[in-house]
Amino acid sequence: DFPGSVVKGFPLFELAEVDDAHEGRYVTLDSGKEWKTIPSLPFELPRAVHCGVLKAKPQFTPLYEALGVGVLQPADLYLHYLLPVWSSFTLDQVTPMMLYLRDNYDIMSRDVAFKTLLLQTPLLYVSPGEYALVSSLFSVHPSIMSMLPRSQYLPEAYTDPSWGPLLTKLGIRRDLRHDEYLELARLLEAEHNSSAPCSPEQEARLREQSKALVDYLVENFAELSSATPSFVADLSGCSFLASQPDTGCPPLVSLDSGLLHSHHAAVATSMYLVENKLSEAISTLPALVRNPPITKIIDHLFVLVDRNVPAWLERTTYTEIAWKKICALVTKIIMHIQTDPSATPELLRSEFCTRDHQHSPREGLGQEGIHLINMYLDGLTDPTTPTLTPSALPPSPSSAIPSSPPSSSNSLPTLLSPRGQLALYPSCFPLPPHLNTIVSWDCLFFNLAEDIPPYAYRFPSEWNSVRPFFTQLGVSDVPSASYLMALTRLGDLPFDAHMKILALLASLPAAQEGALPPSELWVPTTTGETHPAMARDHPSSSMPIPCLETTPSSW
Repeated sequence: DFPGSVVKGFPLFELAEVDDAHEGRYVTLDSGKEWKTIPSLPFELPRAVHCGVLKAKPQFTPLYEALGVGVLQPADLYLHYLLPVWSSFTLDQVTPMMLYLRDNYDIMSRDVAFKTLLLQTPLLYVSPGEYALVSSLFSVHPSIMSMLPRSQYLPEAYTDPSWGPLLTKLGIRRDLRHDEYLELARLLEAEHNSSAPCSPEQEARLREQSKALVDYLVENFAELSSATPSFVADLSGCSFLASQPDTGCPPLVSLDSGLLHSHHAAVATSMYLVENKLSEAISTLPALVRNPPITKIIDHLFVLVDRNVPAWLERTTYTEIAWKKICALVTKIIMHIQTDPSATPELLRSEFCTRDHQHSPREGLGQEGIHLINMYLDGLTDPTTPTLTPSALPPSPSSAIPSSPPSSSNSLPTLLSPRGQLALYPSCFPLPPHLNTIVSWDCLFFNLAEDIPPYAYRFPSEWNSVRPFFTQLGVSDVPSASYLMALTRLGDLPFDAHMKILALLASLPAAQEGALPPSELWVPTTTGETHPAMARDHPSSSMPIPCLETTPSSW
């Protein structure tokens, strides 16, 4: 028989760990313990590990089997002896253990008990005695990482890509929950609000962090938005989007206060502008794309036409190319209004026919914002058509606006000054270049045979695409009889204009039916005066008056 009990009494068996309970590294096996051996490891077991493990020696394998020494698998070693005292290890001790774990995890993780304890154990060394749980740390874009607390940073020793697969399996955070994302966006907004005005360095960092948040939003929007129905609404009011530089906007704006690149032409001067690349990214998310408020579009139209086109016209010749550029921009803005479901006739008439509120550019649109208009008038390089400059921006036209607007078709229109002098009425539109002026919408008529400056103009054919908009405002085919008869009473009405008005008046059905009251019709004399058509005692004009049934026989 094999004298196993005798052999166990000899100190022939080398421990795999350093054990202070023994005088050396060699022990006997007669202590009544259950001894085991492990395969060769690339690290020594620390003193804190008391597992009674023998070092594996190939030449001893038959002897170990004869003595009943079992084999301790690496997963069991970690499960029973290493992980329970992991926090007591130094960085030098834990580093080779982590490397072994990284290289052998797939095999070791077949042990369910080992895998469960591993996920619950703070493994990553932070400082002496302090280890971090992998699932509590983040590995995301560096700009987003810079916004997180230091306690959630991945330790630098584990940032090498070779650790990626293991960290992923151990639950490293590569995604933000919706509440965490909102919190980061709000932190960015709070920093921006608390440090205005920002230094160039700080602004650059805020813009970089904004870009990282938007990139993450685009990549993970489905997960973020599905977590709670209020996510989009909560995010829309948060100023975390970098604005377009050099436009007078604050560095960060919100989805509610900013606009995307596709809407720049519609509201460039009345809302903040989101930086172009971020705008393009957000445009890929239909849930975040919304039309700008109709009132903001109208504000922009007024700012453009009331404050910039007049200033530009006063400085230069109104050439055809310039008019086409301006008309194209105005048309584009009106198209936005025309296609907006909220642009009801009642709202449009309220905005364009009353002055209960003032339309002005958004805050921050100063000298830096002038190029927003030039952006859309790009190409006006003719020497006679210089682009706008900051000095060309006049003060708000509110002081030049009469106290009450035309209230009906019986009212006289807003009377515009002669060529080159513009009354800044807040609903004016540029006319073709040969007229070199802008006029109020209620001076436009769809089927007017010829212009009667400055009181009536043919509707430009270039605006046919937005004709429904002007129809809703109240633009009609031809001037009403009462309007024309009121014009004849103007003392400074040019003779040729007066004759055109009378000719137009004679063409109206009411004139043919004899329904026009002669007492309200005034006619000119050769001396330039005007008198009621029924007054028979004033000098007769040598110019024939178009046939009106009510014209006195003396004419």
